[in-house]
Amino acid sequence: MSFAELFFFYIMNIFVAFQKAKNKRYRFATLVEELRNTDNEECQTKLLELINCIIVYAEKIQDRVRIRNEFFGERNINRTSSSLSLSLSLSLSLSLSLSLIKSSKERDTDDVSISSSCDA
Repeated sequence: MSFAELFFFYIMNIFVAFQKAKNKRYRFATLVEELRNTDNEECQTKLLELINCIIVYAEKIQDRVRIRNEFFGERNINRTSSSLSLSLSLSLSLSLSLSLIKSSKERDTDDVSISSSCDA
């Protein structure tokens, strides 16, 4: 197991522990609640960077899609992005983090579509 795989496994276990300790339905609920409830742009940016890392380091496309949906849901990613974008002084790093989430979602969606059409 590579260092990246080991680290990813370790991080996922931390979120499962949070889920159990906080008695939450979803393993990322605490992180998503903090993202939605804070007005601090630096905190929002760091949380989105963490979310990006978790999504990007999942090896399989299906895992990335599942994890992204756990964070934002199929429809919630645009709503989360819109609500964060309402800030009057949206920082460059927060904008970049939001863009990375959207672009990785689009890339994975394209890859899944191509893979599905090749299997048919």
